[in-house]
Amino acid sequence: MSELSEVPVSLDILSEIQRTVAGQPVVVFSKSSCEESLECKRLFDAIAQPYVACEIDQRSDGEEVEAALLSLTQGRALPNVFVRGQLLGGSAEMQEAAATGLLEELLADSVLPPKGCVVPTRREGPK
Repeated sequence: MSELSEVPVSLDILSEIQRTVAGQPVVVFSKSSCEESLECKRLFDAIAQPYVACEIDQRSDGEEVEAALLSLTQGRALPNVFVRGQLLGGSAEMQEAAATGLLEELLADSVLPPKGCVVPTRREGPK
């Protein structure tokens, strides 16, 4: 595997990450064999919280996705957990948020309004 800092960051992948994070209550960017990633997913499973898991090691563009995530999260290693569009952190932050009740509070917040949503207007017929 090459150095991720040398992998170019794709605007398409950045956009895909942002759309995924904005469109789901919980998103976990992880590697399928990473123990810390597995801990995060087990925590969500234990509280029956649905989440979207993006296993970057199972994607053909995994290095590019990881490089884009590193640029978005200022170098934070995997896993990256996003709750309601905001970066919560990795495994340690997840465990702390669960222990302090912060995770439950974040998940209980009402659904955020959609961003960039186009609402069709009703067209009047000719008068």
